Amino acid sequence: MGVKISELPLNTNPTLSSAVIPMVDGGVTYRVTLYDVVVPSLSALDLKEPIQTPVTQPEAEAGTESALRSWSPLRVGEAIVAKSEVVTVADKTARKNPASYTSVYVGMRVTQTDENVLTYPTLEYALNGTDVTLDSNWFVRPLANPETGELIVDLRLADFADIIPPANSIGQVDGELRVGNGVVTGGKFVGAAIPTFILNSTLGIMTLLTSEVIEDDFAANEDIRDPEFNNPSRLIIGSNVTAIGDRAFQNAMTLRGPVIIPPTVTSIGSYSFSYTLITNLTIPSGVVIDTAAFFYTPALAGVTIPSGVTLGFAAFQLAGGSGNVIIESGVVIGEAAFRTSGFTGNLTVGSDIGVEAFSGAGFTGSLTLGSGVTTIGSLAFYNCAGFTGSLTIPSSVTSIGSYAFKNSGFTGSLTLPSSVTYIGSDAFYNCAGFTGSLILGSGVTTIGSYAFYNCAGFTGSLTIPSGVVIGFGAFVGCSGLTGLTIESGVTLDGDVVFINCSGISNLIFGSSGSSVTVNGSTVFQNAGASGGNVTIRSTVVSNALFSSSLFTGSLTIDSGVTTIEDNAFDGVGFTGSLTLPSSVTYIGSYAFYNCSGFTGSLTLPSGDIGIGAFIGCTGFTGILTLGAGVTSVSDHAFYNCSGFTGLTIPPSVTNIYTSAFDGCSAITNVQCRVTKTIIDDAPDAFLNTGITTINVLTSDVTWTAGAGQTIAGKSGITVIKDLV
Repeated sequence: MGVKISELPLNTNPTLSSAVIPMVDGGVTYRVTLYDVVVPSLSALDLKEPIQTPVTQPEAEAGTESALRSWSPLRVGEAIVAKSEVVTVADKTARKNPASYTSVYVGMRVTQTDENVLTYPTLEYALNGTDVTLDSNWFVRPLANPETGELIVDLRLADFADIIPPANSIGQVDGELRVGNGVVTGGKFVGAAIPTFILNSTLGIMTLLTSEVIEDDFAANEDIRDPEFNNPSRLIIGSNVTAIGDRAFQNAMTLRGPVIIPPTVTSIGSYSFSYTLITNLTIPSGVVIDTAAFFYTPALAGVTIPSGVTLGFAAFQLAGGSGNVIIESGVVIGEAAFRTSGFTGNLTVGSDIGVEAFSGAGFTGSLTLGSGVTTIGSLAFYNCAGFTGSLTIPSSVTSIGSYAFKNSGFTGSLTLPSSVTYIGSDAFYNCAGFTGSLILGSGVTTIGSYAFYNCAGFTGSLTIPSGVVIGFGAFVGCSGLTGLTIESGVTLDGDVVFINCSGISNLIFGSSGSSVTVNGSTVFQNAGASGGNVTIRSTVVSNALFSSSLFTGSLTIDSGVTTIEDNAFDGVGFTGSLTLPSSVTYIGSYAFYNCSGFTGSLTLPSGDIGIGAFIGCTGFTGILTLGAGVTSVSDHAFYNCSGFTGLTIPPSVTNIYTSAFDGCSAITNVQCRVTKTIIDDAPDAFLNTGITTINVLTSDVTWTAGAGQTIAGKSGITVIKDLV
């Protein structure tokens, strides 16, 4: 049997007009009648064999039987009906000048004012000079023209169940329009190629029946935008269709309603449905949808993309005005596939997500990612500010591209599995609505610059696992974090990684016995809560690491730390005592510059002390003890440390430089076990101090006991030789 197109109950509507399609069989031309067949161009009707040249028949008067006999078969393009005009047999202008009409029907229409003339059960008319009598399978049905009252006579297939239309032909069987795939009894008919589309003007339905919709087929066709056709609201694509060409329906803004793409279609061309008002879309598995195929289809209310579909560049850009989008696993989601689309519901994605795939889309519901997603491309959900709720990245995902979720509006938690190894730059930039803890899986190796910029809603503690490389400003403005642990083996590859993380009350930096690599400075600028504590376990504290941070609690430097580099704690307001372990061998320049909140005495066990290392540390009180391992005290090392009351210098010290203790105004006594030569080589080392006495070794011949001496810029000192 033929393919039923049940959406076209043509025989039930008496107001429809008709046309005929020529069919060729061994040099004899037949006409099969159907309703509203419109050929968009004269070349679109591709007959299997050429139409035979008609034999000229004498003209006859309108409204007579001989008038029907006077019509010989027409060549393709010799149309006799144009637009909505009622054309009689005697209208020679319409016959002879079809090119003057912009809307062309192929076939014939006969009008009759006398209802009694055409009442025969059979109809005779001439074909190529031979009289043909149609049997009972064919009949004439007069239809009243509602505007003029005239009768429109149709020649069409009878409604008999046992009639099978010829192959590739179209006819009415069982009251429905069918595409034939069989042979009529007697084998008389070989079908013509199926016309491109059928337009039912009254029902507002357009049906595609051709094997391929060619490029620009409908884009330039005025018929589908003509008021005569009542703005078709539905498009039905028959099962013969295998491809829809580029721009096939572009700009057909009156094409509205649902569209069902049958499973026979394997490709949908570029811009093919762009700028249309289709409302619903059914897409089969396996189809390839080319560039911008559904670009700007603003009435589309949701869509489901089944497995096996390939979405080309910008396939649904600016599509949709409402509804949900579901993309199943096994779909290839091309670049910018749904960029700036207007869908407003939920989004479910089960396949890898291409670059800019949903950038700027208008979704206002949740985002659900399925187990078929392994990569999320750069800018995939950029500026999707309408998303709400939590976001769970499934355990199948390994990579989240740069800017992937930048400026997205999620309002719940973020779950990142251990499978994620790469989080690109700006991946979650300004996702301030996330709440709860941020947990990074053990598999992550890269967190790009500004990856979590201004994610201020995260709370609780964050642990950065060993092996991660973190880019510039990765956690800028994550002010809700209250705890931070950075394991050794982490690389902070840029400045201000945690700038403005002002809520951190407890920071653990590194693990014992190994280091955190820092390729930047001011990593914790403006980070840290009032009263926040810091514990250093990394073997190296790098340059300016905590410079200008806001911690005001205690600083604990664990055993195993060996190096405190320049400006490491510059300007930090730590309080309480400072204890440096014996493992520390180097304190860089300005390492504790202006750390005025430290209190109590200070013991430096070993190593070199850099330029200005403790400048302005005015809160220390008691004795400043340089340990047995200290070898060098650089310029201004303790400049203006006005709270110390005493100083101990061990014999290990070999160099003291200019103004090393200048401004330590409360120091009154020095226990000195180095030679006077070393002190004399330190200009102004004791300038502006309160030193009145220096106790030295009894055995040191470089010193001379007695009062009133000027030593290292300080006068009035008494030297006492009593140390052993």
